[in-house]
Amino acid sequence: MIMVQALSKLNIGLPVLSAIGSRSVSIFASVVVAAGIATASSAFSPAKAFTITTKTGANSTAGNPGGQQLYDVGITKDDIGNSFLVDWFLASGTQNTDGESTPVDLSATSIFKVLDFTQNLLSLEVNITNTTSANFQAAILSTGLSVTPNGSGSFATMGTGKVFDKVRAGNGPQQNYPGGFKGIDVCIYAANNCSGGNVKQGLQSGDTSDTFKLNITGNFGVDSAASLGSFPIKFQTENGSYELAGKPLSNLPKPVPEPATALALGFVAAGAARALKRKNVV
Repeated sequence: MIMVQALSKLNIGLPVLSAIGSRSVSIFASVVVAAGIATASSAFSPAKAFTITTKTGANSTAGNPGGQQLYDVGITKDDIGNSFLVDWFLASGTQNTDGESTPVDLSATSIFKVLDFTQNLLSLEVNITNTTSANFQAAILSTGLSVTPNGSGSFATMGTGKVFDKVRAGNGPQQNYPGGFKGIDVCIYAANNCSGGNVKQGLQSGDTSDTFKLNITGNFGVDSAASLGSFPIKFQTENGSYELAGKPLSNLPKPVPEPATALALGFVAAGAARALKRKNVV
């Protein structure tokens, strides 16, 4: 009864196994082992979510310097609770259209978490970090995104950031953005407007972060589907300004309740498998 004793730790009413044959115990144990290992591994596996594609056609590139590839991220209501990462990067020495160049890499990252998604409302939490070296002043003054189908954005209640505390929405004709970005439905900014302002008001270099919550309204259909795109960002630096396109990199894991419990289940299941193997060998 080694197998029964091991499985009884799972607390799922296994005393009944003592009344059935060893073959039934072995079959049941195999099922529980597989389920336990799958449950444990799911606590650490990224949830499959979102659809990341490259834009095509006339408006597939933009930015300053120009020619930066633009991307779309498809979202559905199944993505509620999931997050994706957007990255911005410009290598040192790259010239903008004014002939200026940055002596250091310009870089930033942002995590977009889907809080809720209905037929007419997409709620997002956005955490953005300026990862540019603190030795060089390069403040982020604004960022934005396109929405398909067209949407309008505003901060959620108590959702303004400490730095990014203003929103401008397209409200009809979509707005342009510095660097040649077109069709930007929502712009979030820190200073005068989406085009810039006082560099001291922006998100400063040196791994500083800010978080805000957006409500995007639109007609997203009964299936609640939309795509966000372009993700432009504006850096104001000691050596001019640069507008970069964001690159979605990956889907982040969806939090799994009580991962320690899932891990313990996996360990017990694995132990049960070893006990079963020893029993069969004897």
